[in-house]
Amino acid sequence: MAHEENTSRLGHIITEVKKQSWLLVPIIVSGVLEKLIQIISLSFVGHLGDLPLSAASMAASISGITGMSILMGMLNALDTLCGQAYGAKEYHLLGIYLQRAMLLNVVTCIPLAFVWPFAGKILHAIGQNEEISMAAQLYIRYVWFSSKVKETWTGFSKQASQDFSNTSKLAFTSALMNCLDFWSFEVIFLMYGYLPNPKLETSVLAISQNTSILTYMIPVGIGASLSTRVSNELGAGNQQNARFAIYIAGTLAILEGVTRGCGWQKLGVFVNFSAYYIVGLPFAGLFAFYWHLKVKGLWLGIMCGLSIQLFLLLIITVFADWEKVARKAVDRVNKSTVATGRITTMSDNPQADNFTERGSTSGCGGMVTAMNDNPQADNSLSEEIQADNSLCEEIQLSSDCY
Repeated sequence: MAHEENTSRLGHIITEVKKQSWLLVPIIVSGVLEKLIQIISLSFVGHLGDLPLSAASMAASISGITGMSILMGMLNALDTLCGQAYGAKEYHLLGIYLQRAMLLNVVTCIPLAFVWPFAGKILHAIGQNEEISMAAQLYIRYVWFSSKVKETWTGFSKQASQDFSNTSKLAFTSALMNCLDFWSFEVIFLMYGYLPNPKLETSVLAISQNTSILTYMIPVGIGASLSTRVSNELGAGNQQNARFAIYIAGTLAILEGVTRGCGWQKLGVFVNFSAYYIVGLPFAGLFAFYWHLKVKGLWLGIMCGLSIQLFLLLIITVFADWEKVARKAVDRVNKSTVATGRITTMSDNPQADNFTERGSTSGCGGMVTAMNDNPQADNSLSEEIQADNSLCEEIQLSSDCY
């Protein structure tokens, strides 16, 4: 009996490793190739001298702070929404979520477009070297389908403009979480401009930072794949499988992936603000300028912040109520599918300790989607679901629901 359990567990581990590997390998490769473009560009610029290299690095920093960190952060909301919808087998929602994200990003790009032309003045206003600032502004101006898609992209839909507020809230918290993380490293970069000989210091940092970021793509890829796995399993109601996927992985970037997959962006905002802006950056300033450790001091400070971030995310993950997290994931999908009359239900089977599909021969977690052809009944169901997250405990969808 024990041998069979060990064999079954080993098979489960192998299956989970295969699923995560299938996701993380292309993510890592694409991330490395993307960063190589920036590294190659800086390599060519570096041959022109210290000023062009430091200006290009400063331009990348300011454009990241005022643009890419915000837009990419908003898109991180799709890690939660699309992952959980896919796990719930509500494939049509993926296209709708994508359209909402596109609309949000287009609207957000409008004010950002007015910031970049004045990047040089902004940098100079905060005390950066004038020569580097003006050169950075010039650099910014120069820079400035498989068959499965049929299930997830059903064309442009009016549903993309419905329930827009919930998507916007999640996108906003995702952007804030990402920006607080991203900006802390960019603030460190800006601090280099206040050190003696800023041209040399920023040039050296540009080389070291962009080289080290290639290795960082590995944990980032693992974190992104885990975000997908966790959100898929939570959307399908399999909280035990979501926890198991986390145990197979580990480290800081991976825990950030868990945060996105579970929809914990609000907690992520608290964690990143506490770690970087209460601990990391103040200590970086003290180490570098008060205790005169200069470059070493800046990195010691940010390492303190990273340590606090890891500790807080670990505490949140270990003590999470996974059943409650799974219920919220199902509820999030239901709020988007309620307009179409498709309701995802939850089973109270204690033996499965999971969400199960009625009549499933495997007993594994699945989703039940109840369709009601009566439009009046659909409306009453919609009202009840929005009023109570316990869904099937008070609503009899059909005689086969339990």
